[in-house]
Amino acid sequence: MATPVPSLAVILCTSLPWLSASGQVTSGPAPEDTAESSSSDLTVRAHYDGSSVRLRWAPGTPGAWIGGNVRGYRVERADLGVDADTAIAPDPSYVAVTDGDLLPLDIPGWKALHEDSPEDNYVMVAGEMIHEALHPENIGLKNGDILEAAGSFQERMSFALLSADLSWPAALGSALGWEDRSVQKGHRYLYRVRSLADPQVVRVDTGYVMLSTTKPMMIPRPIITEIIERDKCIVLNWPRSAHEAVYTAYDIQRSDDGGGTFHALNKRPYIHFTNPDVPQNKDLITYSDSVPLQYKTYCYRLVGHTPFGTTGPPSDIRKAMARDRTSPPAPTEVRTSEMKAGEIMVTWTYPDDVSDLKGFHVVRGTSVSEPNTALTKTMLPRNARSFADRSAEAHQHHYYMVVAVDTAGNPGISLSALGSVLDSIPPATPVGFSGRVDTSGVVHLSWRMGKEPDLFGYYIYVRNQKDHIESRVNGQPVRDTVYTDTISVRTLTEHVYYRVVAIDMSENQSRRGEPLELARPDVRPPTAPVFTVYSVDAKGIHLKWAPSSSSDVVAHYLLRRPDRSHPWDTLLFVPTVRPQTAYLDMDKGTAAVYEYAILAKDDAGLFSERGKGLRLRMMTSDRPARVQGFKARLEPSANSVQLTWNTDAVMDNTVIILRSKDNGTFTEIERLSSDKSEWKDKLVKPGSSYTYTIQVVDQNGQGSDYATKVTVKP
Repeated sequence: MATPVPSLAVILCTSLPWLSASGQVTSGPAPEDTAESSSSDLTVRAHYDGSSVRLRWAPGTPGAWIGGNVRGYRVERADLGVDADTAIAPDPSYVAVTDGDLLPLDIPGWKALHEDSPEDNYVMVAGEMIHEALHPENIGLKNGDILEAAGSFQERMSFALLSADLSWPAALGSALGWEDRSVQKGHRYLYRVRSLADPQVVRVDTGYVMLSTTKPMMIPRPIITEIIERDKCIVLNWPRSAHEAVYTAYDIQRSDDGGGTFHALNKRPYIHFTNPDVPQNKDLITYSDSVPLQYKTYCYRLVGHTPFGTTGPPSDIRKAMARDRTSPPAPTEVRTSEMKAGEIMVTWTYPDDVSDLKGFHVVRGTSVSEPNTALTKTMLPRNARSFADRSAEAHQHHYYMVVAVDTAGNPGISLSALGSVLDSIPPATPVGFSGRVDTSGVVHLSWRMGKEPDLFGYYIYVRNQKDHIESRVNGQPVRDTVYTDTISVRTLTEHVYYRVVAIDMSENQSRRGEPLELARPDVRPPTAPVFTVYSVDAKGIHLKWAPSSSSDVVAHYLLRRPDRSHPWDTLLFVPTVRPQTAYLDMDKGTAAVYEYAILAKDDAGLFSERGKGLRLRMMTSDRPARVQGFKARLEPSANSVQLTWNTDAVMDNTVIILRSKDNGTFTEIERLSSDKSEWKDKLVKPGSSYTYTIQVVDQNGQGSDYATKVTVKP
C-alpha cells in the first residue's frame, strides 16, 4: 500500500505510491482538532468485495504515525441510504464500526499473531518497527542529533507501512486496517477515520472515503506491455502509472510446459523501485528472468497484490523465448590492395575455432559515416578470408568492412579499411572563367562546374603582372563555381591576372589555362603635366610643356583665363593619338595679361591636379611709349627722394611708380595722373638703398616698357 510519504523506498532512493483498488477519497480536519500545531493528512482507501468492506489508511508523517501508534484511531460510518437515492443528508450521522478505538497490538499480541501466521514475515517486521519506535530510548534524540532521529523514525515508519501494504494481518495488527462485515447491499456509505494523536503535538486531518455496495468492485487484470528476448534472459515490462492505483506488489509466474502449469519466480511479492539515475524509466516496472534454455518457449503472467490483502486476476499469458544475442568475434587486420585496374582485393584474418560462425559479408561505403552497401549477394563461406571487389569506382574513396555472421544471425563488424583505385587522370581545365572588379576592389570570379565524378574543388591563383610568379589565393579547394577576392586599388598596376585550376579527390590538378586579365578600378588621377619653356614676342606668347607620365592618359587640355575671377577656357585640346607639346597664343593687338594651366585626362575620366601655372602679358604694338628723363635726387635734410620725369609720352595715361628696397622685388608705391611730372618718396630710411622705375599704362590696360632704373642710398 502506498502512503503520501515515502515508505521503504526512502532507503532505496525512491518512493512506493500507496495503491488502492477503488474508493472515493476525501479528507479534512476533524471538528475537535483545533490545536495550533503541524498538520498531516490521513489517507483512507476502501474496497467492497460483495460481502464486506475493507478499509486501509495511512498517516502522512512520522509524527502522525507515532501519535496514532500511541493513542490509536477511531473508525466511524455514515449510512447515506440506498444507492438509487441521489439526495445526501447535509449532516450525516456517524456510528462507530468497531467495539472501541483501534490501537496497534502490544508485544504479546504480535507474538500471538506471528504464531498464528509463522510464514508471514511482514507481521514480525511491522510489530518490531512500531515497538522500537515507541521504546523510550528511541523516542529521545540520540546524541542530540535531530536529523539522525528524524531519519530513524522515517525508516521505521516506511518499513511498518510497507509491511501493512504486503500483509493484511500486519495491517490489522498495526491499526491501519479494518474489515466491516455489517454493510448492506445497495447502500452508500461514508467512512471517517480519525487519528487520536495529541493535537498539541501533531495535528492530523481526518480521512474520509465514500463507496457503494450495489456491486462488488472489480480488480482489473495487470497488463504485460512489452517482452524483450535477450541472450539467456527474458525481460518483462509493464507501466507503473497504469497499475500503481491498484497493486502494491506482484507475483511473476512462468510456465515451462506451454501454459499448462505456472509457478511463481519470486519467493516474496515483487516490488520494483524507481532508480533516480535512470529517470527515463521511472514509469516502467521491469522484471528479468534468466532462463535455462535458449530458443525454448516460455509462458508468463502477472498476479498483483492489493493493499487490502487480496490478489487480482492474472494477466493475459505472454510467450517468449531467449535468443542468442551474442555477436561473434569481429574480423581483424582488414586490408585492401589494388590487384588491377578497377579491382580491389579485401583480405582479413579470423580465428578458426568459432563454432557457431556461419559466414561473412563484405560491405562498402564512400565514407566512414555514410551508409554501407553489401557487396556479397550471398554469404561467403566460413573459411573465406578474401574478397575481390570488381565494381570499385575509380573516382571514389571506398571504406570496406567485413561482417562475421553466426548461426543466430548476430553480426561481428570489423573496423573499416580504406581502398582506392589509383587515379592519375587530372580533371579538365575549367571553362567559362570570367570576372569583374568593382570600385571598392572586390573581385568576383565565376566559372562552369566540371563534369568529372571525382571532382573535389578548385584552386584560384593570382598575380599582379603577367611576368610575375602567381600565388594561390585559397588554402582549401573551393567547392563551388564562384569566388570572391579583394585587391588594392591604390596601385600603379592597372590590371590583375587570375587563373582557376580544378583538383580531383586524388589531388590531380588540371592543366593551367590562360590567365584572366581584369582591369583594376582607376581611382588614381594621372600625373600632372608641367610647363617647361615660355617666351613672349611680337607674335604672342610661346608655351611648351612636358606631358603627363601616366600610361593611361588619353588627352591634355591647355587652359587660359584673364584672372582668378573668370572661369577657365579651353585654349587647346590635345588627344594622345595626336601628340603636341607646344602652342603659340597669338598676339591680336590687344594688351592683356593671361594665366595659363595644363591638365591631363586618363581613360577613367580622371583629371590630373592643376600644377603651378603661368601668368604672362601679351606684347602688343599699341603699347604706350617708354618714359624718358626719369631721375631720382636724394634730399638728406628731409630724408626723402625726389623723382622727376618728362611728360611728353604720358598724354592721358596713368603713371605707375615702382620701388625696390635693398635689391628686393619691385612693388607699386604710387599711381599718378598724366599731368604729373614729379613725386617725392618720404618713406625712406638711412642705411638702405632704393631703386626706382616708372611705367605708363593706357586706358586699355596696355603698359609701356619700364623706364631706366635709378638707385639712391640715404
